[in-house]
Amino acid sequence: TAARRQPGSAITPFLYLAALEGGIRPVDLVDNREADFALGGGQTWRPENHDGSETDPIPLWMALEQSSNLAAAHLLSAIGPEALAEMAEAAGLYPDGME
Repeated sequence: TAARRQPGSAITPFLYLAALEGGIRPVDLVDNREADFALGGGQTWRPENHDGSETDPIPLWMALEQSSNLAAAHLLSAIGPEALAEMAEAAGLYPDGME
């Protein structure tokens, strides 16, 4: 597509691939509620879904299908940013490493 995308949209496929490679199955449930995530330095991040919705946990496949920002944030918290970075680097997305 030629549409402008948020930077997170470009990395999302690697997040889900890292989760699958790490043993999370498409039918496994992922939290889809708002939460605060620690960023370091005392800062927090509170993502939202594009439509402001939140739900009970949803299957991984549905989180991907719905492009849920909340589920992606919880998924990243579960697998760790290192797993995402390794997957993106292995695919050649960041040849000099992610920072």
